Amino acid sequence: MVAVAVAAVAMNIVACTKSTPKASPSKSSGVTSTATQSPAVVLDPCGLLTPQGLGTILGGKVGTPTPGNLLGSPECFFSVSGSSLGVSFTVQVVVFPHAGTGAFTAIQQNGAPHEAVTGVGDEALFAPQQGGVFFTKGDIMVFIVPIQPQGSPVPNPDQFKAAMIAAAKAAAGAL
Repeated sequence: MVAVAVAAVAMNIVACTKSTPKASPSKSSGVTSTATQSPAVVLDPCGLLTPQGLGTILGGKVGTPTPGNLLGSPECFFSVSGSSLGVSFTVQVVVFPHAGTGAFTAIQQNGAPHEAVTGVGDEALFAPQQGGVFFTKGDIMVFIVPIQPQGSPVPNPDQFKAAMIAAAKAAAGAL
């Protein structure tokens, strides 16, 4: 539930910072036309990670990815069982197309604790309260977070952090 709240905040930030394509008049041979940018490319978050690859990272069995939609942004859920991290949980991957660095900067400045992460996309941060990683690559921002059943303890937060960073590296490599 925390991950959904964080992703909703991210969506609000993205909505406030997203640039919209603008028409630009141009003249050619005395004719005025209006050119617009092409529509946004829809990225499949279920294609950024594979169950086999994620299973290797998490040391467990990963089920078939389930696509979804979070307030207009594509998302994907990977269920994880028998993980070497000591718990069963779900990994949520949300893609914010055309969010750009503006949204990422807004997340950095929102006052929530975060730690810079190197080697993931163009820039990345780990959000310890959510246990997830935000990263950008070009004008795309991705959020990868574990979702645990309410009240489930995190046996080893450092292992979870390392696993989420490794998953983010794999996802960034797929972009």
